[in-house]
Amino acid sequence: MNMERISYKFTATLSLFPSELGGRRKPVFDDYRPSFSFNSSNHVSGEISFDRPKGVQPGETLNASVKLLPSRTIRKI
Repeated sequence: MNMERISYKFTATLSLFPSELGGRRKPVFDDYRPSFSFNSSNHVSGEISFDRPKGVQPGETLNASVKLLPSRTIRKI
């Protein structure tokens, strides 16, 4: 199996659930690094970038740049 340390970049619409619906209580800022899950057994780290110094508040939606960071679970197709 050919495994390489590669990353993927794409633009996505990001929505943060408000705390009243079980979401975050605090904003996220540029270069936020959450974990992404594409199915129940495949979790990868990522980095979200957006050009807003005040951050993204819970309940807000915006377009963001997403970069999936190199991982052993990302295989070259």
